[in-house]
Amino acid sequence: METSSTTIPVFDFATCLNNSMRVISVCVADHNRTVAKIAVRVVDALAYPREERAQIVLAALLHDIGAIARSDDSTGLRFDRDPPHDDHAELGFRFVSQLDCAPGAAEVIRYHHRRWDHGAGRESSGDAVPRGAHVVHLADRVAALVARIPESSRRVARVRKSIRGRRGTAFHPDMVDAL
Repeated sequence: METSSTTIPVFDFATCLNNSMRVISVCVADHNRTVAKIAVRVVDALAYPREERAQIVLAALLHDIGAIARSDDSTGLRFDRDPPHDDHAELGFRFVSQLDCAPGAAEVIRYHHRRWDHGAGRESSGDAVPRGAHVVHLADRVAALVARIPESSRRVARVRKSIRGRRGTAFHPDMVDAL
C-alpha cells in the first residue's frame, strides 16, 4: 500500500487543535484565541524576528492545551485565579514538544505562568525561560482580566491599571509598555 505525505501548515494545524478543544471547553478554546491575538499585538510592537514571532503566536494559541488531560473537570481551566494552580503547562509542554513543527513553542508553553519578578523570571530551576513565555504570560493574564471584569466603559482602563501596577514584578516591563 502506497502512502502519501501531506504537509499541513503549522498554524492551520494549531487552529484545528484549538478548535478541537471546544469539545472539552469552549471557554478554554476562546481564551486561547484571545491570548494569541494579544500576543500578536505585543510581538509586533516589539518587532520580534519573524520566526520567533511565529513560535510565540503558535504557543499562545496552544498554551492551555494541557488542560485537555484534565478529565475530572469538563469546564477546563479556571480563570478566576492568578495563575491557575495545576500542571496544565507541563502537560502542554509534553504534548507540543512531540510536534516537530513547534520547537520553540513547547518551551514557551512550559513557562507561560512564569512571573518576571524584577528579572528573576529569566530562569526556572536553572533553565532559561524564553522571552516568549513572558509575552504569553502577559497576554494570558490580560485575557483573564478582561473575561473577569464586567463589561463597561471602564473595563479597558481597569485592565490597563491592573497590568501596569504589576509592571516589573509579574510582567516584563518592555512587554507591558508594548501593550
